[in-house]
Amino acid sequence: MPQTTNTLPEDRELLKSVGLIEGGWRALYPLPILRVAWLDEELTLEETEELEERLGRAIASLIEGAAETDISAARVFARQYLKAGLSKPEQKAMLERASAMLCWHMARDIPLVDRQRYLEHVGELAREVLTGQELEADSVLEEMQLMVDIYLGREAFEPLSRDQLVYEVSQMKLAERFGAQPDGVLLLCPIVDLLEKQGGRFSARNHLKELCSALSEAQPMGLAFLSEGIESWCAGNGVDLSSHMARGQLANILAELDYANRECLLRSLSDAMSRVSVGGLLGMFSKPLFTPQAIKESLDRVRNEVECIRSGRK
Repeated sequence: MPQTTNTLPEDRELLKSVGLIEGGWRALYPLPILRVAWLDEELTLEETEELEERLGRAIASLIEGAAETDISAARVFARQYLKAGLSKPEQKAMLERASAMLCWHMARDIPLVDRQRYLEHVGELAREVLTGQELEADSVLEEMQLMVDIYLGREAFEPLSRDQLVYEVSQMKLAERFGAQPDGVLLLCPIVDLLEKQGGRFSARNHLKELCSALSEAQPMGLAFLSEGIESWCAGNGVDLSSHMARGQLANILAELDYANRECLLRSLSDAMSRVSVGGLLGMFSKPLFTPQAIKESLDRVRNEVECIRSGRK
């Protein structure tokens, strides 16, 4: 992540509460990797020392270009929580508090695109440093994303309890919420956004069959109920799904959802867009209509609008 704003006096007190006497927020950036390591409770002293060395290299990569005080503080922080003989329950509570603080800081100070890059980098490093703990790394990163979403718009830090984090997705609830008009059809806005760039309704009509098929087969939840909406849009009827108002309505609706259910919908849209091929679904040699980068950019625009609403910036 890029350099952050200067550490405020109240932030300094928070950092001290988890043992960071020196260094700013960047000293906490390697924390997710440390949390994954902490899940392995069978580490021997020799393994701990080896892990500390690997963590040191990961820290250098993750906060490259940071102030020397941040790098030094990050190393001290990692060392004190890997040191043998300390009270594990006490350490675990402190790590969880520090993790919540980091999520609050990211929600307050770090733009979405920079957070995404940071979490991707952390995931890559965790898999390199902590071989065999891929699922644990994914679990820690998922928890952080849930926390960041809850912290959006909160000016003051308050620890979150695990029962405030919603992991489960209710596909039945989502189907009931979006299967009805007119809200459901608004989910087509990101797809229409890409179609407009590909030639508008004329291009869309040429791929209507593939679009409807892709919506029906989208995972993790089928979006067959949107087929009528895309057919109507291609015919020039119904809601103007390319309008700023329609995109704003979609963002407002998604902002009401928790992170897990919201991302379930966005993953389904991503899957549907990825499935559409030029010339029909003819097998492995069919050319995708939308590039992965274009799909990501379209959905990230939605995420940014949702985040502005949840942060109170819109």
